[in-house]
Amino acid sequence: MKSILSIIFSFIILAVFSVTNIYALTPAKWYSINTDSVYYTGQSTTCSTPVMSLLSQNPNSLNSTWSSTASPPYSIENFVINVLQDVATKLNLPSSDTVTQQHVLALVAWAYLEGGNIHNTFWFNPWNTSYSQPNLLAAVQSPGGFPTYASFNAGVEAAAISMTGSYQTRIGTVLANPSSNATDVLNAVAYPLPNYPSNLGWDTSSPPAVYGSKLLQVLSQAENSYSQYASIVIGPGQQDTNHVSTSSLAYNYGSLGSTQTVTNPTPNALVTSNPCSTAINCQTNSSGASSVNSAILCEAQRYNGIYYSWGGGHGSYATFRQNCPETAISSAAASSTSANPGPCGTDCSGLVTVAIDAAFNQNYSMSVSDTTGLMVGDGAQYWQPISLNQVQPGDIATWHGVLNGTADGHVEIVDHYDSASNTLYTFGSHSTGSKTSEINSTNYFMAYYRWTGPTS
Repeated sequence: MKSILSIIFSFIILAVFSVTNIYALTPAKWYSINTDSVYYTGQSTTCSTPVMSLLSQNPNSLNSTWSSTASPPYSIENFVINVLQDVATKLNLPSSDTVTQQHVLALVAWAYLEGGNIHNTFWFNPWNTSYSQPNLLAAVQSPGGFPTYASFNAGVEAAAISMTGSYQTRIGTVLANPSSNATDVLNAVAYPLPNYPSNLGWDTSSPPAVYGSKLLQVLSQAENSYSQYASIVIGPGQQDTNHVSTSSLAYNYGSLGSTQTVTNPTPNALVTSNPCSTAINCQTNSSGASSVNSAILCEAQRYNGIYYSWGGGHGSYATFRQNCPETAISSAAASSTSANPGPCGTDCSGLVTVAIDAAFNQNYSMSVSDTTGLMVGDGAQYWQPISLNQVQPGDIATWHGVLNGTADGHVEIVDHYDSASNTLYTFGSHSTGSKTSEINSTNYFMAYYRWTGPTS
């Protein structure tokens, strides 16, 4: 924990917890709170100084939950209605403002597209939110990178928090308007820019226009087959299996007979420069703006010039360090060859894992999914999505696709992003036959994430 004058700390505590609440924090400041790092305010010239980890100073702020009278089997519609009620509570509004036919339709369609607990095993997480409030999580997490929540109420609370705070305040804003229709809601979901420059796209793996098109398609389907979509049962082991009786649904209107369109409100979305993404000099530990997570980059750069080794860096960190002692790292590049990378060689996700474990005294083993580009495995839940314009040293960038008919995924560690030339500089272990090095790319990587897990 960084030291700070007690008077400043007291002022921040009052400012954040007395005047406002945790749901009102900007996305950038939310990151800063979780990582003790500098943060980008969303403006083109401002890079703020670190904010202390206020969440850890106020445990009561982490214990919020939702209470409903719902009982199993839990339907998607029932879940959606409770989320809308919870959103109203958090925004100090009557529930009639948020619980409307159009809002329910929009969230039911959106849940089906995301597929949480419908097409995957992330229980009570229909929208695949990344929110990880400890008291809401299930004791055992499903593999794949998104949280599994402990109960119906826990999942409702996590969804409502995500829609009214964190990186997605625009969603709560549009749901607070009782006159907004399903199109308005999904427009806000797909296109955070330019109207909400400090918000992030919900699906950071897809361009807004692509995600918006998918939302439009599923909205049309949900309009005409509402009972089928809304009656899906969620909960442990329920994905793709059961439905409640359609007579139990609050809404059952079939087609609304309306034309729904999801379009970008401004074709030329606002592009802002991130002054926090200045390259860091790991030798002197200096930069225009550094962060705790820059230690991930600096640890990875110690392996500069070592050939790629498939599977290297995975498994126990203690075993890796035993085979590749600290004293051997500096000379490993000289002895490494394409045919024999040596014990210090890693693959792309192995390098990320080793860097985190070394920087923060952890023992994780993570990989990048070939089909989704998400980090999976122990510790993967701590990677939180960010936008390209928010990247800082030590963040990661991922790609996934099909190469030679086979699904493939890749991850590298961000050095910095030059928004003027739209060039991302990353350091990584690239592929078989290549050495770890810094590279630059334009429009290659698909998604970006920041480590919000343990840093000591």
